[in-house]
Amino acid sequence: MEGTTALVLASERQVALVQAVETGRVTANSVAYLECRLRLVPGWLRRVVTETCAANPVLRSTFDLRPGTAPALVARAGVQPDLIILDGTDDGHGETPSSRETAARPFPLDGAALARIVAVRRGAGGFGLVLASHPALLDRTGQRMLMAEILERYTLNLPASRTMNAGALAGQPGPSARPSAELVAAWAGSFDGLAAAPPDFWISPADDDDTEPPGHRSAEDPLSWEVPLPGDVAARVETVAARLAVAVPDVLFAAHAKAVAMATGKADLAIGAEFPSAADVLARIAVRPGTWESLIREVRRAADAATAWAHLSHSRVRKLLGVASLVDAGFAYSERSVEADLLDGAHSRLALLAGGHGGGDLAGHGRAPFEGQVLAEFFRGPATGRLRLRLTAGPGLTGAQLALVAGLHERALRHCLSGAETHESLSALSSRQRQLILSDWNGQTRPYDLGRPLHELIEEQVRRTPDAPAVTDSSDTLSYARVNSRANRLARRLRATGARPGSVIAVCVRRDAGMLVDFLAVLKSGAAYLPLDAAQPAERLTYMLRDARAIAVLTDASYADGIPDGPWTVLRADDDVRNEQFPAGDLGRTSTASDLMYVVYTSGSTGVPKGVEVPHRGVVNHLRFGVEQFAGEGRGGAAVFSSPAFDMIVPNLYVPLLMGQRVSMIEEDHDLRGIAERLRQLAPFAFLKLTPGQLDALCDLLAPEDARRLVGKLVVGADAFPVRTLRRWRRLDPWTPIFNDYGPTEASVANSDYLTAGDEEGELLPIGRPNPNTTMYILDRAGAPVPVGVPGDLYIGGVCVVRGYVGKPELTRERFVPDVFSGEPGARMYRTGDVARWLPSGVIEFLGREDGQMKIRGYRIEPAEVEAAMTSHPAVTGAAVRGIGGTRQNLALAGYYVATGEIDPEELWTFLGTVLPDYLVPSFLDRIPKIPLTANGKIDRGALPAPARCGAGTGRQRRAAAGPAGRAVALAWRDAYGGSPPSIGDPITPPSGDPIAEVQFAVCLAGAADISTATAIRLVSAAGTFGHLCEQTHAAMQPPPGRPVHAPAGGQAGSSS
Repeated sequence: MEGTTALVLASERQVALVQAVETGRVTANSVAYLECRLRLVPGWLRRVVTETCAANPVLRSTFDLRPGTAPALVARAGVQPDLIILDGTDDGHGETPSSRETAARPFPLDGAALARIVAVRRGAGGFGLVLASHPALLDRTGQRMLMAEILERYTLNLPASRTMNAGALAGQPGPSARPSAELVAAWAGSFDGLAAAPPDFWISPADDDDTEPPGHRSAEDPLSWEVPLPGDVAARVETVAARLAVAVPDVLFAAHAKAVAMATGKADLAIGAEFPSAADVLARIAVRPGTWESLIREVRRAADAATAWAHLSHSRVRKLLGVASLVDAGFAYSERSVEADLLDGAHSRLALLAGGHGGGDLAGHGRAPFEGQVLAEFFRGPATGRLRLRLTAGPGLTGAQLALVAGLHERALRHCLSGAETHESLSALSSRQRQLILSDWNGQTRPYDLGRPLHELIEEQVRRTPDAPAVTDSSDTLSYARVNSRANRLARRLRATGARPGSVIAVCVRRDAGMLVDFLAVLKSGAAYLPLDAAQPAERLTYMLRDARAIAVLTDASYADGIPDGPWTVLRADDDVRNEQFPAGDLGRTSTASDLMYVVYTSGSTGVPKGVEVPHRGVVNHLRFGVEQFAGEGRGGAAVFSSPAFDMIVPNLYVPLLMGQRVSMIEEDHDLRGIAERLRQLAPFAFLKLTPGQLDALCDLLAPEDARRLVGKLVVGADAFPVRTLRRWRRLDPWTPIFNDYGPTEASVANSDYLTAGDEEGELLPIGRPNPNTTMYILDRAGAPVPVGVPGDLYIGGVCVVRGYVGKPELTRERFVPDVFSGEPGARMYRTGDVARWLPSGVIEFLGREDGQMKIRGYRIEPAEVEAAMTSHPAVTGAAVRGIGGTRQNLALAGYYVATGEIDPEELWTFLGTVLPDYLVPSFLDRIPKIPLTANGKIDRGALPAPARCGAGTGRQRRAAAGPAGRAVALAWRDAYGGSPPSIGDPITPPSGDPIAEVQFAVCLAGAADISTATAIRLVSAAGTFGHLCEQTHAAMQPPPGRPVHAPAGGQAGSSS
């Protein structure tokens, strides 16, 4: 381009702003204002502007965005910003053009300057100087530096040493002021862990809330809000400031920080702030529960710490931290601006400008771009001290959200000045939102019969339908009367061994019709049952039996030989000769609704599993809701095809029995393909509860006509439900109602449901509203409800809350806390550790975990338990695990270890398989030099490397890859993915990256290697490399040396926790 000089490459932000202006999404220029208490000499000012332009090519620049070239900022010869001299008037009704209109006039990208300078003559008292520029040209810091240079040149009429170079354009300090890279990195590091709340996660109005907060929108700018401040507010702010020996801006800054904290639910904020003494600082503010005085001093401390780094642009800090968005909000306080002057009315040093229509808002269309979602600008009249607050929305924040944020600012400032000592007593909820969140969307009541234990309710159904089929498996069908009589006989036998309320009896039997009889027998005896999965390692089974203090173990011929030795009686549930010695009639009242129904173990954060004690009452409430919501319109009952050791099977097992319908037991020696075939044969069912992973697998294994007739209603739970999985099923079956069922084990299976609509967007489906007789609260760190749209900690209350953890009173007290929102004496609520928020429609969205706990394939996993197992190997000195996959859905578990001596991943995998169940064994293992730690000594999981999925193949792997197993794996790879299989040491990641492709690969492998689909899925999930998969497939192809080990079908059985 002739007559041009390239300055710098345009940044992504600059290009985006240019495009936003060109498409009309951004209409405001960047405007800076400076008051000059000097006589205006137009010729002198023109000379200064010319000198400043000569020294700062940016003022003569435009953007070169031609296709095929790198976006650049270029200086043009002969180009200079316009200097426009305007006369102000004393009464606001003069005939001169409005400086506001002049400053707001768009800048075309036709080669003309992208800046203009306006001088507003104010008589002998001085003049106002306005610098307007294209939003993409200058940031706030660059504008202020140019204005300061113009003023310096004008005052001294001498060339200034300071010039605007490319570094200054980007908001960087000049060479003489540049601190060391180490100091810069250390300052940026003080913001580590912070990320700006996206606009969707700010306070939002509910769909049925039309309450209007105080204040009004600007007529000219719908994303600007004026907050009315009483006439005496300035004096009251001064009083508080004087009492605490701080400045007026500190009090206002504290109120702003509190309002932003309430609007986002965040306790740690990054706020860009402008004070008279500091041009543009970035402060990290901790809004902790405490007094207003402590918060005011915190913002003062943060501002002081940030002042020395005012030259460091926000974008530089973001880049050093590696985050896309850091700043939550902006704060500005001014006593020397058009807005501040106009607050003084007749005492103003600046006359109202023509065209201002009494508002005098020179910057109404011309605020400089700011980072964050809200800019709060406090203006204070220099003569009268009057205060004005204007809020401006950033990109993405709606006008309705801004109105709510304005209300929070008004309430925060009023509360601060009211004399209230603590600020946590200030609620973020309006009265309408409080009504919606705590009442209308919560705590529905149903008159369910919750006063009796489950087995008594089933006995009632036995009397209604004695001859109806109650349970069936592949070889037997039992009527209600026969199930009842067999359970009664076995229950009396159990009572003879000491079964009573409070005692625990383990059940380790095949998943057939007899399992249902055995569970009912334990309940009828008054005891609670502990379901065991025989596929789990003996060491883990022994721990659970001892920890639960089991007095007996019910087993059968399949698993009797594998029951660990211990102080418990081993009883054969299938010993019909012994059972027939006891009467078959009902036993009468043996327990109450408050007694334990079962104990189920989940992964524990202390390194060992923890047992959850679940009484009858909460489970019966969930089952009654299931009868009402899931199964009421069907007649086919449900099927049980997941591990009995997890409470996800509870609805499938018992809801049909409360309705006189059939429970279909699908034995564990069916692989995933066999399960799908049995479901097809037994369909239609009234309902089925299954995991998202199981639903995904059925998408591959059922034809559309079979999917459509499978079930009356689908209930999907135990793990986050991806929208992608719903869409896959809908391609097969467009009509069946599908519920997303949420709830931890500690909430008696589940306590909320969401009926899918089919038009959901995003990554995961919402989890709905609380089920009847239960409650859900989303609270901040102080235990106060957060507004709609704001993330918080999820708590569960109501009859679903379980007793606690076996033998862990401290953990029970920590997780089960008093329910301050309930009127029931002694009511408790469970702190789930999940992060969630209320959506405007009145349903809850799950956002993730506040701790390291994760869900993989439906199983709840505590990293500490896996890490403890890894370090129990004598050669491993340190270990860490993390989930890999989506942002809110983990698809696999990666393990990292530090070891002394030689131990390869294969050896550690083999060891872990002896101490952990399959779902807790990491899919990937990597040896690393050391475990990364955070500043406070915790494992820094974010710093762990991407899993390398092991190293080169061992000799065993090479031999397996060269044999039949290798040929089978290679054939399956070609069938599933096409192309050549990877090398021995290469990872087996699907080329598409789609986890569902792994299921298809496993199905192909099952056929090629003549192994079960369930086994193939387990191998593919656990294998890190092609060689490791060949080795494991070789082992799976060998004839079993002894009795079969029955793993959960497809590895998909899951805890609802």
